[in-house]
Amino acid sequence: IDALSMSMESSDAVETLRVVRSQGELLQVLINDVVDLSKMEAGRLNFEPKPVAIANIFADVWSLMNPLAQEKGLTIRWRAETLLPREIICDGYRLKQVCVNLLGNAIKFTDHGAITIAARVDDTNAEASELILEIRDTGCGIPKEKLDAIFEEFEQGDSRKPGTGLGLPISRRLVSLMGGTL
Repeated sequence: IDALSMSMESSDAVETLRVVRSQGELLQVLINDVVDLSKMEAGRLNFEPKPVAIANIFADVWSLMNPLAQEKGLTIRWRAETLLPREIICDGYRLKQVCVNLLGNAIKFTDHGAITIAARVDDTNAEASELILEIRDTGCGIPKEKLDAIFEEFEQGDSRKPGTGLGLPISRRLVSLMGGTL
C-alpha cells in the first residue's frame, strides 16, 4: 500500500508540475503579448521568416495548450485538409503566438466537445501558395454585434470570461504583418 501511495503521490506531483509549467508558459505568452503590442505601436516588431516545419509548429502549440483543454474535458484535433508541405517560410515564433491566442480563445469559450485545427494549402494564387488555418470549436460562438469589437484592443466578446482583450487584436496585427488575414 505504501508503494502504491508513493506512486500515486509522485504521479500527482508530476501532473501538478506539468500544469504549473503550462500555466507559466501561458503567463509568458501574456507578457510577450503586452511587449509585442508596445513594439508594434513603436513600429519596432521584428520578424524572422525562415523555413519552419509545420509539424513542429503544431506539436509545440498542442503541447502548450492541451493541458488547458484537458482540464475542461476538451479534445484538440489537428487535421490536414490538403497535402501540406513539410516546411513553410514564416516566422515560426509569431505563427505559434497566433495559434496559441486563437486556440486559447477556443478553449475559453468551449465548455464541452472538441476543438479542431484544420490546415490546408490554397494554391490558386499563381505567385504564392497560402497556408490557411481554421480553428473550429463546439463553443458558444461570437455574437454578430461583437465581431468587429473583438479585434479592438482591450475589448472582449464576453466580459464574464477572464482575459485582457489583447489576443485577437495582436493576432490580427501579426497575421497582417506576415502578409495574411485574420
